[in-house]
Amino acid sequence: MKTLRQILLIVLIFIGFSCRGTRIVEEKVDDFQGACYTFIEGIKATKPDDFEIDDFDDDLQDIFSERALVVANALNLKDPLRVIVKLDSEEDQLLYFMHYQEILNKINLAELEVSSLNAAIRCEEDKTEQLAWYLNRKERNISNQRTVGGIVTDASANILSGVVVIWVANANTFRQLMGVGASLATIVLNVLNKVKTYTVEVDHEVNLLRDVYAEDLDWSEYIPPSVWYYINEKKVEIHGETIRDNMMHSWETFNIRENLDLYLSDGGQYSVDQLQNRASMLDLFAAYIELMKQDLLVFRREVVELR
Repeated sequence: MKTLRQILLIVLIFIGFSCRGTRIVEEKVDDFQGACYTFIEGIKATKPDDFEIDDFDDDLQDIFSERALVVANALNLKDPLRVIVKLDSEEDQLLYFMHYQEILNKINLAELEVSSLNAAIRCEEDKTEQLAWYLNRKERNISNQRTVGGIVTDASANILSGVVVIWVANANTFRQLMGVGASLATIVLNVLNKVKTYTVEVDHEVNLLRDVYAEDLDWSEYIPPSVWYYINEKKVEIHGETIRDNMMHSWETFNIRENLDLYLSDGGQYSVDQLQNRASMLDLFAAYIELMKQDLLVFRREVVELR
């Protein structure tokens, strides 16, 4: 038994020195977000008023659907709508056309803002996924190298363990200690073949996820006012919630709570799983924003049909 305890002690010491935790990739990712948000930062636009159906005249409520009026409010188009509804398009063609064109131009601009924001989010998402793939490849390369070494070592593990045990035990308990030695050798190999977790430092000072989670944020610096209004408007709901609330609940399915401080920060050390989670959050964000185009299309059709 004394000999067995000595063997266990030696193996445990070996395992302790063999185990290593997280390894940090030395190269810092500079300019991670790159030009993703260059063209939408510091957006200057009139912020929409809170939506009230009574702010629209009865004739507007009769002509347009409530979702169309929500979009009209998001684009600050209440007054131009009132004008074209009251004007006779035959008698006041020029004035009618001016306001009609203003409405269409703002709808087009809103569509471009949604597309631009979506492209910016997709840009960061793609870079995040590429970085996750890079770290995953480093981990797999290390794992593959160790697997090859493990196969070679495993071929002689039983023989070596038997020899060592016989020598230490003076061949007194060969059959018993042979199995113990083989088991200990297997444990050592499993430890040696353990995959290392790599992390890399990432900066993302433009953090749209943080803007969405911020409870006291009235308006975002990087999300166009019309889009920000749309995802927060109670009349635009999914399963009884605003798009913003629904999106945050959907993010919870990614088990983000334990790393939420990292995702909402200016950056930090990311592992493969954390990068993949952030990419998934950005992907869902982009998908939710695209929903605004559906209501823009509804509003545009109703304006066109008005003529």
